[in-house]
Amino acid sequence: MLVGGGNSRFDPAFSTFSLVRGRVRCVAPDAAALRLDGHRLMAQYTCAGVGCEVVISLLDDRRAELAFRAGAGECRPVGAFTLRLRPGSELAAPDAPKPRSVHPRHSFLIAAPDADPPEGFIVAGEGWRLRLPPGGKFSWPHFPSDPYALNYGAPDGAAVASVSAALRPGGDPVRFRFEIAP
Repeated sequence: MLVGGGNSRFDPAFSTFSLVRGRVRCVAPDAAALRLDGHRLMAQYTCAGVGCEVVISLLDDRRAELAFRAGAGECRPVGAFTLRLRPGSELAAPDAPKPRSVHPRHSFLIAAPDADPPEGFIVAGEGWRLRLPPGGKFSWPHFPSDPYALNYGAPDGAAVASVSAALRPGGDPVRFRFEIAP
């Protein structure tokens, strides 16, 4: 699931949108609407009075684009989604000389530079590639809050990567490109 927000009150990394307005952080939308238009899914949210939108476009049978946008307002918005990774798999990124191993107890952060390099900033896994926008982040691991577990902990198998980028209120959409490798 790429677009969510359910049970994100304790887990901002699991919210599609997270924004700070004054001293209040909004991670669960006040209202939401979904619309399907051909090969595009549009999800519109209202968070603390600010309109936010994510559009998932299927570009072809191997590529998809996720575009996040926040409406104007005095706030600091972030658009995000999660990816479930296979433990033991490896990730390659331009910021490290060798691939990173995915293990629930080994954390790492991959951060794209603020200026997009000409070839793009690509995080690649086994069978897929993800182009991060300038300033985008890929953080591993994040565990969902489990209210029934000791200390709200979740098992290792529940770990996901959180992929996010800061948005400019009222600015252009921030775009992630996902591709299934041939």
